Amino acid sequence: MDQSAPNQFRTALTYLLKKEGRGAQTRLADTLNIDRGYLNAIVRGRKSGSEKKRCEIAEYFQMLYEDMLALGRQLLDEGDSAHESTVNKDISTLEISDTSKLPKEILGKNLHPAHGRGSDDIPDRIVRVIEVLNSGTEYADLLAGMIDAFHDTVSTKKKNLSLEKENSDLKADLQATNHRIANLESRPEGEKELMQKSA
Repeated sequence: MDQSAPNQFRTALTYLLKKEGRGAQTRLADTLNIDRGYLNAIVRGRKSGSEKKRCEIAEYFQMLYEDMLALGRQLLDEGDSAHESTVNKDISTLEISDTSKLPKEILGKNLHPAHGRGSDDIPDRIVRVIEVLNSGTEYADLLAGMIDAFHDTVSTKKKNLSLEKENSDLKADLQATNHRIANLESRPEGEKELMQKSA
């Protein structure tokens, strides 16, 4: 049994999220402003997370970091691997159980399709992805890591597009303002004075 500090922390975190109930992982990510993919990688053991971030997470649960490690150690010592695997399965479903955070295109769709088959709402490919992610194999970790990387890239691209549009809008506003100033400056002096008095 891996008794490293990151694994002790992950075990305690998984236990505490399970204990808190549905939507716990989403609430934690939102409260601490942690990327959900990054937090999911910590929960699944793909990333250990920085010690600073782990301390913030411990504080969220109103625990000292050392107490959280002690809890993880205790859970690992009990060797209740069946419990841990059940917790991990439950935690993986928490991310879609808090439907208030889902995009409007997904709301009202069947999020739990029959094993091996898609539905009108969820394509077969998504079902196959879910099966791989729930397989508990090294392929699940590999696929989850790729999904996290793609998600981060898409999120960054969306942010960049948003910033580009904002920048473009600001440039247009600046050009319009410059045009108005040029128009004002090209008016005869008497008209300028009249405008200043009326303003």
